[in-house]
Amino acid sequence: MILNPDEVAAGLASAVVQGRRLLTGRLSAVNMDHSSTSYNPVGYVLAQAKDNETKTMDAREAASRARHVKQTAEAKKRLETLTDARPAVGK
Repeated sequence: MILNPDEVAAGLASAVVQGRRLLTGRLSAVNMDHSSTSYNPVGYVLAQAKDNETKTMDAREAASRARHVKQTAEAKKRLETLTDARPAVGK
């Protein structure tokens, strides 16, 4: 099989555009309330009893807050970078 360099370049360019779109959406979602997509463990009777313990609940909430802070910082840094790197429309 022989690769066509023009097709490979076009495919890579398309992948970059799609990757930017997906990344922007993922990072933008940090500032939105997506409770419908958050993990809610169900169906594990033994784990459920342990999840009801205050220590476990507090640890889960702390981890969730830390993850949100990290994602917010990443979004701020990377979305600014993408915005700054884009050429002005019409120029």
